Amino acid sequence: GAMQRSEPHAAVMHLDFGAASYGFLHVNWEGKRFKNEDVNTQSKSVTKALQTQKEAWTIYDANGLKAVKQQMDAGLGGGLQWGQLTQPVGGEYNLEAQEIVLQGEIESGLTQTADTLEELAGLMGVPAENFVATVERYNELCDLGKDLDFGKRPEVMAKVVEPPFYAGKLEADLLTMCGGLRTDLETHVLDANDQPIEGLYVCGSAAGDFFGAGDYPTYVPGIGHGRCVTFGRMAGINAAGGNADEKIPDLDLFA
Repeated sequence: GAMQRSEPHAAVMHLDFGAASYGFLHVNWEGKRFKNEDVNTQSKSVTKALQTQKEAWTIYDANGLKAVKQQMDAGLGGGLQWGQLTQPVGGEYNLEAQEIVLQGEIESGLTQTADTLEELAGLMGVPAENFVATVERYNELCDLGKDLDFGKRPEVMAKVVEPPFYAGKLEADLLTMCGGLRTDLETHVLDANDQPIEGLYVCGSAAGDFFGAGDYPTYVPGIGHGRCVTFGRMAGINAAGGNADEKIPDLDLFA
């Protein structure tokens, strides 16, 4: 029979757009820090998913969004960061655009804000004693210039001291399913021996292995539509008894 994709489960897990993907302090449902936040968006999503409860938050203060440029200049996470969506690729960090995003998150309830850490803990629904102790410990590590707990680089660390304080909920939403069937270049579905199954074709999100190791390293507009249009046409031609290689001209992308 047909085989599922070979890359690890679950592929292409990304947190909601906004400050959630930056390198601020992250805490779980107990109000405790649980990770090195100097990782890419995909890794943030996986470590959040491994928590025993779904609730997790990113914590920053009144100066937090201003510190994002320093984080990005330091190469935060080494991979995809949703901050790329607020400015042209390669452009300067757009603080005004990010502040607009933050305001929308506050209005929607995705981000909570308060003038004290205790009040913020109440809005988050986490134990205030744990949360305050976590923030105090993080601030100590920032002053020390060395993350003794999780090994985060000091250049992407910033203290949480200036009110108002913010807590952005870390959530991974369902956009599409990428765990499809294995396929070859002619869009045949493959069996357990990697041999094409006669008369059976697959394309779009129903086809697996498109992202190789299970994710993509940067923001690529239209990548979902592009694969559906391209491989959908190929699958249709082949399923109708034609030859997609003959009907679709080769393009010299480097001409």
